[in-house]
Amino acid sequence: MPKQSRMTCLNLLLLSSVAFSASACSDSKEGGNASNGGIGEKWKGACVATFTQDYEVIDPFGDPELTVKKGAQYLIGSTDFGEVELIEVTADGPATFSIEPEGDNSENLPFTSDCDLETAEEHRGVFADVTVYSDKALTKKLCELKNGDQRPAGDQGFGYGSDFDFDAEELVYEVRLGALSALCDGNEQGFIGVPSVQIRDTTTSLVPLQTFLKPGA
Repeated sequence: MPKQSRMTCLNLLLLSSVAFSASACSDSKEGGNASNGGIGEKWKGACVATFTQDYEVIDPFGDPELTVKKGAQYLIGSTDFGEVELIEVTADGPATFSIEPEGDNSENLPFTSDCDLETAEEHRGVFADVTVYSDKALTKKLCELKNGDQRPAGDQGFGYGSDFDFDAEELVYEVRLGALSALCDGNEQGFIGVPSVQIRDTTTSLVPLQTFLKPGA
């Protein structure tokens, strides 16, 4: 079984020349877990990856983290840095992981897609209801974003980051809203609270603001 992927438990996003840690995992147990994917009902028209084989996702330490089952479907997220990020839409939010093409060949991927990845266009999406605040203490509300909200990207200032506290029941993320600012009274940045959840054998936080792809015009 191919082993060319890694879980995005620890990511770095570069936000306007400021590096932020993007997401964290803890309490991971040994052994992989099966996933049949999930694309949700609110994301019709988005690019979908359908796996053509069972595929083993490897964590940053080289251990099996997840077994994707043949036929599983995921939304396609960003395609930066030679990787394809995939999004599993869950009831708690978007769970992501990345695929690295074998041999650095973008055509050598373990899934088919209804999109041409070379011409697909980035969109910003909200994958769970979330309140955006102007302060880190989460006391001054700016706006509420709803599950399914989306906008074409057309921006450079989109991303999120947090100071990790693995014991916290909720992590506070600083966010740059990019195109989603149009849904937040023009506010371009703020703070959100993201609860810790259990996804398979891992405790993590699923940040609801993500990039995903739609077919190009």
